Amino acid sequence: MTPIRLDHPAVEPVAVAELRAHLRLEDGAEDSVLATLIAAAREVVEARSRRVLIESRWRAVLPWRSARLALPLSPVTALVSVARLRDDGIAEPLPPELCRLDAASEPPRLRLDALPPGPDARVAVEFLAGYGAAPAAVPEALRLAVRLLAARWFEHRGDGEVPAWPADLEAVVAPFRPVRL
Repeated sequence: MTPIRLDHPAVEPVAVAELRAHLRLEDGAEDSVLATLIAAAREVVEARSRRVLIESRWRAVLPWRSARLALPLSPVTALVSVARLRDDGIAEPLPPELCRLDAASEPPRLRLDALPPGPDARVAVEFLAGYGAAPAAVPEALRLAVRLLAARWFEHRGDGEVPAWPADLEAVVAPFRPVRL
């Protein structure tokens, strides 16, 4: 059920110029380092929050045991395709009229208007996940987390052991993490 990213976002939630200004750097000599740190920080923030920041395409294989299947990421904006996986590995596309996205629920759910074909049935789902295609669509707190984490890594290059996930960033990301009751 581990989701697989099929394409990377076209933009990052924080621009290199924005991070350069945050760090009070005068010129663009370190821009390639900053771009790498922003991408890495986005991936860490996404993993910690279980939220996709910038819209990208994902694939997940889910056990098909009921008519409502929880998708592993949030927010989900659209279904691209849904296919039943046969025992021989062949994917049989399901008609779009049988597949509905319930993006308002947490976690987002796929509703299938068909009975599962057997106890070991699986579906492959391709979907778009993310707050939007532009940095402005991402909640400011998550953009702040990316900016702070990238800045911390930049400032502590070569310092030895710097925590990969600082405790102070936990408070910034915690409100976005799904809660289980």
